[in-house]
Amino acid sequence: MSNSYGRTGKAALLTALVLLRTTVSGQEAPGRDTSAPQIAVSEPQHPKNCRFRQLRFSPDGKYILAQHASGIAVLTVQPLSVLFSRYAENVSSAGFTPDSDQVWFVSRPSHVVAPQIAFAGSSAYVERWNIASATRIDMKETRLRKCESSGLSPDTRVLGCVDTAGTLRIIDVDSGDTIFEKRNFGSIGVRGAADLNFSPDGRYLAAVPKHAEGAPLAWDLRAKEQVKLAGRLRKLETGYHIAFVAPDQVMISSTWLGTTTVNATLVEFPSGKVLSKTKLPPGQLFRAADPAFVLIRPFGWRVRDSDPVPRSSAVEFRTGQVIMSDAEALDVFGDHFIIELPDGKLGLCERGKGVQATVAIDGR
Repeated sequence: MSNSYGRTGKAALLTALVLLRTTVSGQEAPGRDTSAPQIAVSEPQHPKNCRFRQLRFSPDGKYILAQHASGIAVLTVQPLSVLFSRYAENVSSAGFTPDSDQVWFVSRPSHVVAPQIAFAGSSAYVERWNIASATRIDMKETRLRKCESSGLSPDTRVLGCVDTAGTLRIIDVDSGDTIFEKRNFGSIGVRGAADLNFSPDGRYLAAVPKHAEGAPLAWDLRAKEQVKLAGRLRKLETGYHIAFVAPDQVMISSTWLGTTTVNATLVEFPSGKVLSKTKLPPGQLFRAADPAFVLIRPFGWRVRDSDPVPRSSAVEFRTGQVIMSDAEALDVFGDHFIIELPDGKLGLCERGKGVQATVAIDGR
């Protein structure tokens, strides 16, 4: 049997990083010392229906958002059940508002030119839905078609956009007005490529050019002014990226090819003060619903001899413990996490106990 790490990568990972294996079966190995995290080196299960692009707990932990290419579904956590679903074409991103009262998503409807002939639409629309009433509140066309890299604030009011010429713009979604503009954002490689990160409360936007050394640029959306970054945030080397884990904390990591672990640093935002240092698997960082975790997607692809499985993981960075999924999406909130199971259903799991409930999401 093979696994997602080559022999060299597996040995290095075993010695360099201590990880907790969380299974969906709920079974513990006899005699295992649960006080010491253990490494996860299992055979990928290759899910039959790896179609969910994002799974996300609401900030209050009461709801779950399931995003796929053909729309979204909103579920209640207790009990695990579908509250409502919405079909939409080419859904690229989705999320909860910070107050957990609304859910939003961005879609690009197809342009039909003749019967059975359609092209991907160039216009992108953002929809906001009230969760309690399962009704749409708003639908607006955005300026995403001009963006090489983009990101929406958690309340969908602000769009961060870097175009192919390398110009960073912060745009008011309602009015379409440009709030802030920075030309020549990055000067090496693909000039429109950038990581655009909003803080969970929607106050800050931090932008990092992907292919250039230099400082991230940050903007305070409440004060409507640029934020002065200091300390570890003042300058990042090529290959490093960031992700907010809390409104005032950022994780800095890298995606070096061929390594099994990378150095990561948790810093205060915007002071750049180092709070802690840890080891993480390489990969793109994303914020988890639980601020004690960071999501890494895809997990393992950048390790030599790894299998092309869209694995993802949630790392509790203070302990080194890991929750791993053999699908693209997962999220964690407290003792619970949500994953896509090999049969395509969603599974609500409890840490250390395995799957507690499952639900099927109808797709088109």
